[in-house]
Amino acid sequence: MRGTDNQQDSLFSYSQVSDFVPSDHPLRRIRDLVDEALESMRGTFTVSYSHTGRPSIAPERIIRALLLQILYSVRSERRMIEEIRYNMFGRRGGKRRLTAAADKLYDQDRFITGTRAARVTPHVAQNTRRRRSCIDSRTTRHTGYAKSINACHRVETPFGWGKFNRPLRKTMLRGLGRVGAQAKLVFAGYNLEAA
Repeated sequence: MRGTDNQQDSLFSYSQVSDFVPSDHPLRRIRDLVDEALESMRGTFTVSYSHTGRPSIAPERIIRALLLQILYSVRSERRMIEEIRYNMFGRRGGKRRLTAAADKLYDQDRFITGTRAARVTPHVAQNTRRRRSCIDSRTTRHTGYAKSINACHRVETPFGWGKFNRPLRKTMLRGLGRVGAQAKLVFAGYNLEAA
């Protein structure tokens, strides 16, 4: 009778996930800020869930995973899991860098120098009108820069659409809930028109 090939990975691994992230990596600072914010929301999360039934995945874990997905511009949860596995087991932490995407107003020496000092790549739209841009070929030569600028444009377009002779131009509503509902309705209209 053939036996089963049972793997006991925990027998051979004595590492924590944090061991794969370098001590000076920007994610460590971001993680501290996120943990602090999530700690302040603990009461809200507790009230939102039932006290009976099967335990769910902690909302803090889901939010951290979604934040990583946003920071690394990963398009889906499945792809995010693949990236994590590749970085942890293939490259041991990897060399992917965080990027800060912004419009032309942030094309200033102070902002660019600060982001680079924090080991974050500045994907800022170049402002070449009557001056020299602070973004040089170190950043613009990479295909990721063009993708990032294109993504910024895709984000800004619906806002411009919603403000041009539409309710977001000068909302008459007050309160985050009402304005948020109005914004969702406007963006749903944009999605319908764009489709």
